Parts: sequence; structure tokens; C-alpha cells
Amino acid sequence: MSSDLIRADFYGRPVALHIIEGGEWVTPDVIAPLLELADRRKVANLFGRHKADFLEGVEYRYADICVPGSRTQTRKVLAFSLDGVEHLALLTRSRAGTKLRRWCIDTRRALRKGEAAIVTTAQVDALRGEVERLSARLIEAQADHTKNLQRVAETLMATNDKMASALGAALAHRKHQKAHQRALQAELDIGQRFFPGIDSRRDGGSIGPVAGRN
Repeated sequence: MSSDLIRADFYGRPVALHIIEGGEWVTPDVIAPLLELADRRKVANLFGRHKADFLEGVEYRYADICVPGSRTQTRKVLAFSLDGVEHLALLTRSRAGTKLRRWCIDTRRALRKGEAAIVTTAQVDALRGEVERLSARLIEAQADHTKNLQRVAETLMATNDKMASALGAALAHRKHQKAHQRALQAELDIGQRFFPGIDSRRDGGSIGPVAGRN
């Protein structure tokens, strides 16, 4: 028989609990770090030394539990009820064991009252689906934002090109005006040098006396 999975909170640390026939069961790989043991084999060794003191079906059992990452493939593993976990914690005679025992007592009480902070597999799946949908929407929004930025950049570049072209034309026109002014000034200087008292001016190529001069 496979199990459903819920997640409880162990002082800020998530703990996986398997629901088997209406009860909560914990595997050695989850128990090991809570008891500050190296790995699940240390838990199994501790249990093996005191197996005769445990009640089968009440404190421990061998159950078909889903392989991590799969909802269909199962394997038979050793699992402990919260009573069994508390029994293991008592055997360690450690601070970690005392902390775990207190957690087992509090969790059982909270579960009975319906106050336990747990998350079911279905809730996790639903949350995962929502996260995936939000991620897809975010990616789409980012793509649209990138396209908008590209359009803005292209518009700015086109505007800059037009401004640069207009500025170049204005500078060229100003340069031509200055050259024309210099040519007129040079013609006036030559006229005054060879014809004192006469101003030179361009009016179709004619040169005449300055108005008001004798």
C-alpha cells in the first residue's frame, strides 16, 4: 500500500510525514538529521539493537512508500509512527532526542485538534502548478518588455539619425554662410585698397560709389 505525503514543521525545518492507513509515519532518512545522526543506517542500527522493545504496527512497520520524484513507483521501507519516533528519541539520551520527543508530543496534540501546520501532497502539487503558471506569465511579460525596449531603442536611434542629419545640414549651411561672408569682406577690402572712399558691394556685379560720400 502506497502512502500520501504531508509536510510538517520541525522548528522551522520541513519534515515529511507519510500518511498510511490514516496514521502519520516517518522514515529513517528523515529522522536521522532530527536526532543529529549521520544517516538513516544509524537510525536503523539504533532500532535494531532495541527492536524487541518496539511494537510492530504501532511504533514501526514496513510500508510501501513512493520513491522520491515518483508518484507511482514504490519501495518497501522501514517507517516509524510518531510514537515510534518518540521511542527512538528516548533511546538516544541526547538533547536532540529530548527536542524531538517534545516535537512528537506537540505534533500529535496539534494533529488531534486539527491545528498542525501541515501541507499535503495535493497542496504542494497545486502550488507547484501555480508557480509554473506564474513563471510562464513572467517569461511572457519579460519577452514583451524586451520587445518594447527594442522598439523604443530603434525609435531613439532613428530620431538620433534624423537629428544628426539635420545638425549636419545646419552646420554645413552655417559654414557656407561664413565662407560667403569672408568672400564679401575680402572683396570690400580690395575695393577700399584700390579705390579709397569707395565701398564694394555685390548687386549683380556692379561697383559704385558709397551713398553720401563725395
